[in-house]
Amino acid sequence: MHENEHELKYKPYVYVWIALVILTWITVAVAEIDFGIITVFVALLIAAFKSSLVFAWFMHLKEESGTIKWMVATLFVVFAIFIGFTFTDFP
Repeated sequence: MHENEHELKYKPYVYVWIALVILTWITVAVAEIDFGIITVFVALLIAAFKSSLVFAWFMHLKEESGTIKWMVATLFVVFAIFIGFTFTDFP
């Protein structure tokens, strides 16, 4: 192996995959429980956490500079605002 090549470690990716599977099970369980008006919020919160795991580990965002992290965080906030706007018309 050359000095410039980095060794790919599979263990963290397996742990993240297991966490994603568990969070998917939790999402399905939450969909079956009636939380009233916050049911959708809970499901979106779990989905946001799952997407942050994918961004951090599988897209290697955890190794990026602070500017890229701020851009992605801003994207999350803007997306959350637009999703929130869709619920203003919800009865």
